[in-house]
Amino acid sequence: MWPFDNSFYEEISARFETLLKDGEDAGNTNDLSALLAPVDPFNRSPLFTPVVKALGVAALVAMTGLAAAGLVVAFVAFLGLYFLLTEVFGYELSLAPLQPM
Repeated sequence: MWPFDNSFYEEISARFETLLKDGEDAGNTNDLSALLAPVDPFNRSPLFTPVVKALGVAALVAMTGLAAAGLVVAFVAFLGLYFLLTEVFGYELSLAPLQPM
């Protein structure tokens, strides 16, 4: 059985449509470069604007890399914890199979 009834789906879809309509009224929603455009003190120079955009993209890529590295480190830590618990201390860890409700 689906956990949400039809009224929940209708309400969410109506809010999503309202959000899309508001975005279309505000301007061009298909142009993602507006998100990377520099604001007032940095957009005056025609040479400086692309540099600020490039630095923004580089910062975004760097932050994504840091987040991915953090996930890898957390995964390795959990593997180490699993190894310690199972091989060193002798605990038996097993996941129960998922059963339908």
